[in-house]
Amino acid sequence: DEFLKKAQARGTMTAGEQQRLRRSTEKTTGETQSDLSRMPLTRLASFILSMPVDERRQRLDELDKAMQRATDRALGRLEGRLPALGSTSLVLDNSRSSAGSFEKRQRPLAVAIAVSYVAERLASTVHIRWTSEPEHRLLVQPGGQTDLASPLLGALADEPATILIVSDGFDNAPAGAASEVLRVFRTRLDPERQLSLIHFNPVFDAEDYAPRSLCSLVPTLGL
Repeated sequence: DEFLKKAQARGTMTAGEQQRLRRSTEKTTGETQSDLSRMPLTRLASFILSMPVDERRQRLDELDKAMQRATDRALGRLEGRLPALGSTSLVLDNSRSSAGSFEKRQRPLAVAIAVSYVAERLASTVHIRWTSEPEHRLLVQPGGQTDLASPLLGALADEPATILIVSDGFDNAPAGAASEVLRVFRTRLDPERQLSLIHFNPVFDAEDYAPRSLCSLVPTLGL
């Protein structure tokens, strides 16, 4: 705490150090001083998820606008380098495992939220389907088993141009169901791959030394 205070006085603090000082002050005083206008997109989503749900609900409009501004800042640095997606459906995992690890609490869920905001900027239309439908995406909480097959079937029924899946790659309700849906769709219904299907995985699988794949017929990208 003393180091951060002196660094603040000298004006030499990094953004991360500034955030740690604000968190330290919040714990001591109970006052929220975080500057929502400066946080990167995924870090802001993680910060919002760290709030009690009641506080999130009370500040929902403010937090949603902060996420939209963070999205604009992130995409502004990539202007002209990202393609329009057309109609898009998202399959987002908010099962128990989206709570993340001790070191990166709720990061998988934060990535899912961030992807939803980015997709809304890049796509002509967006349908968002969660494994457990929340009251609002910023009020979402991790819980339950991972049923990716049901929201995936719903996303396919939307008949979009693109489906983006955000999941750690573990599907257990029932196990392997999403993989089988993807396999049948790719081999029987869409062998020419007219539909773009991409799996984003926010978790590094220590067993495979890579992001865990849902299906060999669908590319998996680590975030």
